[in-house]
Amino acid sequence: MADKMNRMKNKIEQNKTKHSVKRSNPISEVEPGFGFESAHATFLRQHLNLRSGERRGRLERGHQYAEKLFLEKVWWPLIGNFDHLHPEYEIYDWNRRSQFLDFAFITANGDQIGIECDGFQSHIKDMDRERFSYALNRDTFLTGMGWKMLHFAFDDIQRRPEVCRMLLQMSVMPIMAGTSANPTLTPMQKDVLKLAWRLGRAIRPKDVMEVYDLSFRPARNVLTQLVGLGLITPRDNGKQIRGYELSTNAKFPSFLLS
Repeated sequence: MADKMNRMKNKIEQNKTKHSVKRSNPISEVEPGFGFESAHATFLRQHLNLRSGERRGRLERGHQYAEKLFLEKVWWPLIGNFDHLHPEYEIYDWNRRSQFLDFAFITANGDQIGIECDGFQSHIKDMDRERFSYALNRDTFLTGMGWKMLHFAFDDIQRRPEVCRMLLQMSVMPIMAGTSANPTLTPMQKDVLKLAWRLGRAIRPKDVMEVYDLSFRPARNVLTQLVGLGLITPRDNGKQIRGYELSTNAKFPSFLLS
C-alpha cells in the first residue's frame, strides 16, 4: 500500500506546475452509451490526479452541487465534452494572493475564459462592502490580464439553463470556431458536414461509422471537432448526447463547394 501511494505521489509531482494546473486536455473520449455522469467522473478524477496539496483540497471542497449542475445543465448540452476546461482553477490577484475560479476555459491559442457560478446568498446577501469591492476589482484585474469573465446565477443554472446556454454560446463559440468565416477543414470534416446536411436530421456517430467505415472514437472525434468550429451543436436528452444538429440558422457553407 505504501509503495502504491508513493508511486501515485511521484506521478502527481511530475505533472505538477509551479502556480496552476496543466493546460493540457486531460479528458479522454467517452465510449458509446457513456453520458454526463461517466464523463464528469472521468473529468474530475483526472484533474484530481494532476493536483496535490491545497490545490487538490480546493477541488475536493469547491467542486460541489452548483458547479456540477452548471456542467450538467449548461456546459455539457452545449459543448459535449470537457476539453480545455479546468475546475477550481488557481489564479493570483494584484497582490499575488491566491484565488480560485469555479472554472477556467483555456484554449491552445491562449484564450482564457473564467466562469463563476454565483449564488445570491453567498455572493450578494452575505457580502459586505469590502468583499463586494474586492470581487469587482478582481474581475477588472483579470480582464486587464487578458481574461474574459463570465458569471452565471445559480437560480438561472437551476431554473433557466437555456438562458445560460445561450449566453455561454455567445462567449465561447466564437473562440472555438476561430475568427475565420471560412475555416479550413480536413477532407473528412468536409465529408461529415456534407453528410449532416444531406440527412436533414441530427447526425449521430453511428451515421458516420456506417458511411465511412469508422469505429466509434474516430467518428465522434470528427463530430466533436465540428462542434468546436461552431458548425454543429450537440443535442441531448438532459443526460446524454443523442446526436448533433447543424448550427441554428446555418446556411449551406460556401467553402464546402470547393
